[in-house]
Amino acid sequence: AYKIAAPNWKTMSKVQIVDLMWGLTIAEYNCGDKKDAHKLLNMLRKTDPDAATITGIEQLPLLWSETTMNRIQTILMKWPK
Repeated sequence: AYKIAAPNWKTMSKVQIVDLMWGLTIAEYNCGDKKDAHKLLNMLRKTDPDAATITGIEQLPLLWSETTMNRIQTILMKWPK
């Protein structure tokens, strides 16, 4: 997904970047690559701290399933700030 989005990275909106970053983080985590998932979470925390919290995510115009939100919550609980 990153390779597809990389050429347009500078023109992507904040919401698109948050959506992409969480998608990549969840994918890495679920595939067993916890180290890269943690790196992606830290990148998100550094670039957009609000997007690395459930409260912050809920403020964005994103429609994620309950399953996705549970996965995000699991990741955030594994590596608390």
